[in-house]
This record gives sequence, structure tokens and C-alpha cells, in this order.
Amino acid sequence: MSLERPWMIFRDRTEAGRLLAEALRQYGDQACVVLALPRGGVPVAAEIARVLKAPLDLIIVRKIGVPAQPELAMGAVVDTDPPFTLANDDVLATAGVSLTEFAAIRSEELAEARRRRAKYLAGRLPVSLKHATAILVDDGIATGTTMRAALKALHGTGQSASSWRLLSHLPKSLRNCAGRLTMWCALKLRQPWTRLAASTKTSTK
Repeated sequence: MSLERPWMIFRDRTEAGRLLAEALRQYGDQACVVLALPRGGVPVAAEIARVLKAPLDLIIVRKIGVPAQPELAMGAVVDTDPPFTLANDDVLATAGVSLTEFAAIRSEELAEARRRRAKYLAGRLPVSLKHATAILVDDGIATGTTMRAALKALHGTGQSASSWRLLSHLPKSLRNCAGRLTMWCALKLRQPWTRLAASTKTSTK
């Protein structure tokens, strides 16, 4: 599905969320929970939650960066209970990072994720996903590692989940999530700035 616009980029994340919410209106009459990846995903998700009249919660994912190049993701960790860890084996092999090094950085990032949850939510319990569709929202993507980690963490809960994400213009990043995608819709903008909203729906028995 495509929502095409003839002019330039979003004014802000709130506008992006409002446009995505229009694409998600079919979920307005369903039990759903909007899950934001902080920090950039929060204003996008908040607008979606407002339009759909759905509860808003956080799913906190921390990138596990290569020691010499922290922006390069060799994995990600999600502060679910229990925590979920995703490793990019190709990056680990190329960077020559040992499993001991990976585990140490993973522990640091998980601690930071938990610190942020305590700061952002001040002890508030997570919103239950039981019998609900999860709408997962972020404001950008590079390698897709954090999104894939979040999707797999949700998948591991045994809940049916639909996930929508505001993606940057890299088609490869969308393909990296393809194993969890059943549908996508585009908020099409003029090059070089294209944004995509990606949906994934999974279920386990």
C-alpha cells in the first residue's frame, strides 16, 4: 500500500506518526498496543496511539556496537523478561570480536536499557500484550538490527504481533527484516528522502 505525497520530507516526527496512523486505521477497532523504540520512535508512536486510541508502551532495544566502531552493530539486546539477544554473526566474524568481548558489551547495553526503562517509566508495569496486536514503531533504520531484535523478541513471547516501522530510504534494510514482513506501505517522498512503513505479522501456537 502506498500513501504518496508530492512534496518533500516530514515536518517532524509527529506529522510522520499522523500519516502512519492513517495507514493503520484498520487497527482502530482491534485490541492493539503501540510499542515505541526510544527515543526517536516515541513521538511517532504517540501520534499513532492517539489516533487509534490504543495504549502506548516502550520496547527498549540497545545496539551492541563493534568496539572499534560503535556505530556498526554486531548485535542488539532487548530488555524483555528474559532479555533477548540478537547477534550479527557476519559482523562478529569480520570484526574479529570474541564471544567474551561480545558478552561484556551486551551486559553493558542491557544495563543501560534497564536504566532507561527505570528513568522513562518510573516503575510502571509493561502493558499486557495478551490477545492484542503489537504495533512496533521507530523513526529510522540503518542495518535493521534493532528492529529485527525487537520483532524476534516479540515473536518469542508467543503473542500474535503486527509491527509497523518508519524506515529510512534503504531498501536493503527492509529486506533484512523480510523474514518477519508480510506487508508494507510507503509514505512516498521525492528522492533522496523516501520513508517506508513496514508491517510484520507473526503468530505462534
